[in-house]
Amino acid sequence: MNIGVLAEGVERRDEYEWLYSKGVDFFQGYFFARPGFEQLPGVADSLF
Repeated sequence: MNIGVLAEGVERRDEYEWLYSKGVDFFQGYFFARPGFEQLPGVADSLF
């Protein structure tokens, strides 16, 4: 079927390695990067 599998919430190296060994294709989580901001940026009122 040619479907890629995404693992979300990967926080530790051992989780990544286990998932990778089982054939998971894509990863997301704190192990790779933490959020870059505390809140969403504001939107200018002139856009509406």
